[in-house]
Amino acid sequence: MQIKVHDVKNEKKEIRAEIGMLQKRLFYCRNCEIRLRSIFFLRQGYLRMSQQRDLPESMAWRVIGRLESGQTQRGVVDAVGVARSVVERLWNRLQETGNVRRRPGAGRPRATTSTDDRYIQLTARRNRTENATQLQRQLLLATG
Repeated sequence: MQIKVHDVKNEKKEIRAEIGMLQKRLFYCRNCEIRLRSIFFLRQGYLRMSQQRDLPESMAWRVIGRLESGQTQRGVVDAVGVARSVVERLWNRLQETGNVRRRPGAGRPRATTSTDDRYIQLTARRNRTENATQLQRQLLLATG
């Protein structure tokens, strides 16, 4: 039995098409995995809508543990589901300060807590005609 050149070319085309489909499926699976991780982090409270908060300290130490065990930054990114810049920043912070906590920011300390801020926002939405002085008075009455 002879194999014709035409048949070999067709088989090559079919194989290339299959490889292309497999690559697309692999890309789709990685995309889904990343989306699922981001949904998980959103539900856990690590991400807030479009703005990303700092990783919790326990998660940051997990990232550092993976890096110290010899895993590459890329591998940690894939395993944990955070951006590469986050992993790099955590590693640099650990090298500089010996800790993964954020350094205290410069500037004036906050006068209100996050709970107070939330209360002010809710009160302002309920009573849209009140000014800042009236909102401040209501906050003082509520908190004491």
